[in-house]
Amino acid sequence: MLITTSRYTEKDIRDLAKAIAVVFSGEYVARGKKTIDSLVNESRKKGHARICVVMPEQIVFIKVNELGQWSWVEESLSLGKFDFSEGLCACRSLQGKDASKFAMLFDFEENENAEIDAKFENGNFVFETNSAYLKMEIEIKKETPRGKP
Repeated sequence: MLITTSRYTEKDIRDLAKAIAVVFSGEYVARGKKTIDSLVNESRKKGHARICVVMPEQIVFIKVNELGQWSWVEESLSLGKFDFSEGLCACRSLQGKDASKFAMLFDFEENENAEIDAKFENGNFVFETNSAYLKMEIEIKKETPRGKP
């Protein structure tokens, strides 16, 4: 999965996108002045079928097919408080009530080389190792993006 931000976003959102990329074994791409179409083209060239766009109050997803056509994923995540530390590593699997839906949104496959599981329950995503963590208050929404990604 290609992971980026909305354009002209704050440093804390860019850093969150980088943290998400590490935990979900994705590839972070600095947005800069890139349009959605140029991100889709880059995603297709790199073999990614999905793009995650991290924005200040939501995380939205784009499906990309092999022909370079794209569409918004109907579900998005509302983003509340979040916190993370340096030294994150990849997640092995997702656990919890809505883990399968969360895995589908992030195009996540279990990583047998990783050692730590993440939990998604009651609107909280938690990934913790002995020395690093990523925590987000999130809620799955059935809506297309609002605002300008």
